Amino acid sequence: MSSDSLLSDNDIVTVHPSFGTGWETTLNQIEQQLCMQLKVFGLKLPAKLEIPYSWVVAVDTIARELRWSIAGGRSRYDILARLKGGGTVEITTVRDPDTASEIQRKLRHRFGLQEIH
Repeated sequence: MSSDSLLSDNDIVTVHPSFGTGWETTLNQIEQQLCMQLKVFGLKLPAKLEIPYSWVVAVDTIARELRWSIAGGRSRYDILARLKGGGTVEITTVRDPDTASEIQRKLRHRFGLQEIH
């Protein structure tokens, strides 16, 4: 997923899935909701989630290492939103820890959560 748009301050931010297949994430500041739309090769499927910002209780970053990848042993950082009731939603995956930290900070601000120092 491309995470460049998550670093912008636009009212509506969309993160498209890699290769057009997966969950397309849209953060809508105007309607205060997180929308997830399932896509296969760029085509929208009927599966859709709409989550109000008020349901998001935390934004976390999980580091994982992909041993099977062509690059071998490279780290990836998943940005997750934890929801009331214990559910989680993956917002994006990035390769750089500094980018992951910046996205996490911006998302906490967008969702109205406290900064963690």
